[in-house]
Amino acid sequence: MATGPIRRGHISCPTNIPPLLYHFQFNPAEVSITKTAVYDSEGLSKSKGASLLTAAGRGSYLQAMNQGSRLSQAAGFVSTADAKRFSKEGDRILKFKLFIDGTEPGPREQSGMRSSERMSIVDDLALLESFLVPAPGNVVDIGVAGKAALDNWKAKREFQSQDWAAIWYAQPPVASVGLGDISFDGWVTEMSTTITQWSPSLEPTRAQVELSLVEKPDALGTLIGHIKRHVRVARGLHTQYATLDIEEDVF
Repeated sequence: MATGPIRRGHISCPTNIPPLLYHFQFNPAEVSITKTAVYDSEGLSKSKGASLLTAAGRGSYLQAMNQGSRLSQAAGFVSTADAKRFSKEGDRILKFKLFIDGTEPGPREQSGMRSSERMSIVDDLALLESFLVPAPGNVVDIGVAGKAALDNWKAKREFQSQDWAAIWYAQPPVASVGLGDISFDGWVTEMSTTITQWSPSLEPTRAQVELSLVEKPDALGTLIGHIKRHVRVARGLHTQYATLDIEEDVF
């Protein structure tokens, strides 16, 4: 485990039924965030670059250049790799580890809540596992379904049961993770628990839990995160260019 200052984090879903909230301490060195981009191969450099060389040998260089982008055609002389076209964004994935110790109170617990007689972390594990399974409901979904049912009642004087059936145990809770200045909204896709200590009554008292989440792109926290990213990029550029010596640093 890496050394350094310990910061407080949380994983929560306040709109879930029942509401979910778990505070923990983490070491920032244990956090991993990955993001991918998907590209399609266009084959410009291989197919058109090769045809350009052949055509140029026959004296029809200008005709070959007009078959596609001149820059792409010229690139065929330099590289035989396939040209790439952006296809879609890949998922943003967050992974981090929790070290749960039932012998000491948690970050938001009073000292008496974890007595020497009761050091079990079964409740901690049950709360974290709740992010993996469909929830009984969500306050927001119920509100939307309730409004739709009310509008339908006003228009047709009848209720449609399928509108309500779609919100019960429909999907796992959307987890909001706060790790210092890093925020992440998404679904828990994997939870790996390694119990490292048991009590004399065979209750787990210490464990290492590794969580993996995939980002929910249309979550409010995700949209706010995009805005923060642009602000931080602008701030970082200002910091970099403020002391930039073009002749020394670039050339």
